[in-house]
Amino acid sequence: TLVAAFGVTRIRVSTSFATNLDNDHPLRRSIETFDRELGGSSTLHVVMESETKGAFKDPAVLQELRVVQEWVDQQPEVSSTASVADYVMLVNRALHEGEEGSLSIPASRALLGQILFFFWHERLSSFIDGDLSASSILVRIQSAPSDFTHRLLDRIEARLAELPAGLQAYVTGASPVIVRTIDDITRGQALSLATASILIYAILALYFRSAWVAAIAILPNALPVLIYFGVLGLSGVTLNIITSLIACIVLGIAVDDTIHFMVRFREQAALLQDEKKATIEALRIVARPVASTNIALAA
Repeated sequence: TLVAAFGVTRIRVSTSFATNLDNDHPLRRSIETFDRELGGSSTLHVVMESETKGAFKDPAVLQELRVVQEWVDQQPEVSSTASVADYVMLVNRALHEGEEGSLSIPASRALLGQILFFFWHERLSSFIDGDLSASSILVRIQSAPSDFTHRLLDRIEARLAELPAGLQAYVTGASPVIVRTIDDITRGQALSLATASILIYAILALYFRSAWVAAIAILPNALPVLIYFGVLGLSGVTLNIITSLIACIVLGIAVDDTIHFMVRFREQAALLQDEKKATIEALRIVARPVASTNIALAA
């Protein structure tokens, strides 16, 4: 129990399920190759909005998007970024036949409007909406534990809070959703297991009409859960959406076995009037079905 309690303090929370696969697993190797060669297997989006239609035809607004994009691009967790600003800058340079300094947002609102209108492509719809009031930055990051992604999200959100009046922005996409889901799971894990343990204790206390017997019976239910989390911490296997489900299964199996034994023990103790003999007889009755169901569930 003490070793397991120490292991619990070493648990790492992660959304990167690939770290739980063998090093030579094809999926893990594919993800690592994507991270290494193609800029990252995970993505998030920084969405900037204005209440004014056509706001992103204003060079100053698009320049603000570009400034945020450059800042995000400098973060150590980020592999690459892309936005409508990149497209506009490339077209602007082409229109100026590659002149020095032309890889930039055009200063003219009219020219910017013409670029967005005449050179519109369906792929741009993933970066900017039809009425030009909202635009996004695609951010590629490498597959990493959720704590790394969480720190990046915190920094980006702090930077977005500094935007000038009239512009709002937020971070969205698969990676932020998963990170926030993991946060909810880790907070809810302790709460749900504690609630379940209290309810189980109350049920046992009512059934046996004894708070002391219920306290003894709850121990074999709590210890497997503690050991499970201790093993997670000591083995380096991360707590994620998949592994968090197993604690519920462990608790369910333990409760099932406890109730099997305690009910049989109570029956035999009343029948034999001898606690030692009742214990032996209860074990004889439940050992085979309990072992069989546990092996089946584990398998």
